[in-house]
Amino acid sequence: MKKQFIFLSIALFGVFCSCNKEEDPLMPEKVQVLSRFMPDENDNSPEAELRRAFYQEENSYLLFNDTIYREQVGVDKDGNPLYQTETLDIFYSVGANTMYDNDYRYNYLQTIEEKEQAAEFLKTYIHPLLSENFRPFSWLMVDMIKKIYPWYDPNYYEEQTILSGERCIALSAGKILKMSDEEKQTFAKNLQMDVLVGAMTPKQEMNTFFSYCESLYDTLDFGYNSYENYAYSCGFLNSWINPSTGMTSFWHPDKAQDVKDFILLALNNSEAEVQSKFSAYPVILEKYEIIKELLAELGY
Repeated sequence: MKKQFIFLSIALFGVFCSCNKEEDPLMPEKVQVLSRFMPDENDNSPEAELRRAFYQEENSYLLFNDTIYREQVGVDKDGNPLYQTETLDIFYSVGANTMYDNDYRYNYLQTIEEKEQAAEFLKTYIHPLLSENFRPFSWLMVDMIKKIYPWYDPNYYEEQTILSGERCIALSAGKILKMSDEEKQTFAKNLQMDVLVGAMTPKQEMNTFFSYCESLYDTLDFGYNSYENYAYSCGFLNSWINPSTGMTSFWHPDKAQDVKDFILLALNNSEAEVQSKFSAYPVILEKYEIIKELLAELGY
């Protein structure tokens, strides 16, 4: 008991002494936060300056490579360097518990002139179509996006225009840079909905939207062949639509198509029309309300 009293007295004395030292105030430790979506602070290359300026002006990060971090952390037993590397995965979702194959590869823009043109395209033709709240966290501007099919033919691929995720939207800019101003304007307007979907999907409010059909997305269901308005009963507006043919299928849509369908529903119909058409489908109406309110809050 005596020992405990002595230890307590010493501890309290130390506290009082600390409080009386005005020259040594308690200060929180300064934490250096390094964003891997920005160039290294020691990088003064034209590309690094372009990316910094784009972020300052547009409030979105700009990338030209999906490797966003690479640092040597040591050497192996043979003296070869060991690196810690982080590669951007467009489809990574915080908290997701499903497995998927990332079957996309990129061809990169090669010259600083191409990268400057890609940044200017975003600033001139894409961002003016989006409110600031809808601008994506980051852009990955590449020459070409390729979807590969390793199970079919490792050398076969299909070109993709855009990929959308929570942290980034990737855009195939190679062909865009060769367009005239008029062609760029038309292309940007056609792309607006895809960009809008990509920017809206990671919003926190969308967690409830996705929860209604979380177990159904991108799964096969032959109910589409058996029942009228089967999509509505599942909480969808359509089954999956093949982007190449425009034909529907026996698959439930993925999240991107689901969001796009409901955005179009909200933008192209009055509330009275939606309530009347889907009165027997409460999940449709609840998802519609989420999209409608989010669009209104963000300026649409």
